[in-house]
Amino acid sequence: MKYKVIGWTEWESDVPSGEVTEAATQAIIDDIRENGYSFTGWDHQESMNCTPVLNDGKKRLYSQRGFGGLMAEAYDHHGSMDYSRYAFRWDISSNPEDDYTDGMPPLSRRFDPNAFIPEDISEDYVIEVTKEQLDTAERERVLIIDDYPEIRFIDAGDRVTLKCQDISVQYEVKSVIKEKDFSFEDQVALYAHEEGAEQKWQNAKIIATIHLV
Repeated sequence: MKYKVIGWTEWESDVPSGEVTEAATQAIIDDIRENGYSFTGWDHQESMNCTPVLNDGKKRLYSQRGFGGLMAEAYDHHGSMDYSRYAFRWDISSNPEDDYTDGMPPLSRRFDPNAFIPEDISEDYVIEVTKEQLDTAERERVLIIDDYPEIRFIDAGDRVTLKCQDISVQYEVKSVIKEKDFSFEDQVALYAHEEGAEQKWQNAKIIATIHLV
């Protein structure tokens, strides 16, 4: 999906909300990085002009922790608890580095619904697959692959062509879920602060589960 942030609004504005997907989140991360924005999940929900609007004309709403995780990723903080650096506003702090509220989007980037012109932002993807993956896609309408940069923005409504040798099959994307390859046992170890668990979390690869139509 050719997502990009085209403006900012408020959590409770009349702008319709869209589904929070990994592709939408990545577009917001790009906008934050490009513009040097830095604010908290609390501000995302409570402050003026801190809710992103994408080029489908819809805002994206996150929990405070969810937006904290988004902001942490934007600034390459990938620890399992790094979302907390940006989730909540700390009005009183002995550490000046805890103030992440000085980089909000300016009003010059305020989204104007009356000026919005809808456009087709869907994309076509070509993915090389194994015979086993192709058979699973045809049988179960699902493709499970390692995440990689070229499918960073793949989302529902896009089209994907699966290629295996001289066979090509096209599907529409129904949904995409991207998660760390991290087992339940690994999560228990992480929450118990077992040695090496945090590093394993940070090094875990991302698996993309793409549901097809």
